[in-house]
Amino acid sequence: MVPDCDSRLESTVATIPINMPQAIAVTDAQGRWVFAGLWDRWKNPETGEPMTSCTIIVTDANALTRPIHDCMPVVLDKADIRSWLTGKSGTELLKPAAEDRLRMWPVSRRVNKTGTGDDDPTLIEEVAA
Repeated sequence: MVPDCDSRLESTVATIPINMPQAIAVTDAQGRWVFAGLWDRWKNPETGEPMTSCTIIVTDANALTRPIHDCMPVVLDKADIRSWLTGKSGTELLKPAAEDRLRMWPVSRRVNKTGTGDDDPTLIEEVAA
C-alpha cells in the first residue's frame, strides 16, 4: 500500500514555539509524499463483517522534523514504489527521509482549531513564527 499526499501538518513541541503548527512537504519533482503502508482484509470476529484496515509505517524522525516529533512516515522514493508493492523490497526501505527531500514552514494556529470556517487552503500558507 502506498498512500500519498502533497503535505502534512504537525503541532509542535520542543524547540519551536509552543502550539505553532508546521507544514511539511517534499521538495523533489515527484511533489507528493508516497508513504510505505500495509493493509489487510479480515473478518470482524464479533460481527462476521468483512473489514479492510490499513496503516502508514513510521520510522525515526530525521534531523529536520525531530524538533517537532520523534517519528515520521516512511517516505518512499519513486524508484522504490513498485518493489514495495510487489514485496521485492522490505525493511531496507524503512528509514527516515533525507533532509533535503523535505521542507518545513510555520502555518496558521487555526490548524489546531475545530469549527466552521477553519478548513481552507490558506491553512498551509507560511506565517511568521
